[in-house]
Amino acid sequence: MRRRAVRQGNLSLSMHLVRVFSAIVLALGVLVFAACGRFAQCEAQDANGFSTTCSGPAGYVWTGHGCIWTRACNCTGDDCGTLYQSQEICETTHAHCGP
Repeated sequence: MRRRAVRQGNLSLSMHLVRVFSAIVLALGVLVFAACGRFAQCEAQDANGFSTTCSGPAGYVWTGHGCIWTRACNCTGDDCGTLYQSQEICETTHAHCGP
């Protein structure tokens, strides 16, 4: 009788651990999915009106195919305030996009 109770106790503990592990994996999956926001996508940033001859903030922008250096002058679009600080950061963020 005691062995049966021990086995059931071990089974209950094992099932509990499986549930906890599953919940952790699910939570991590949700966090990773949420972290892959707009800039991890391969579409071009929504920013227009860049120039290399003005005195606006400088940085790199993702074109959908690569990263280019520019300055934000008279910029329009949702991503105007989110230039990448370096070409390396821009390219690393979009490395999965391919050529």
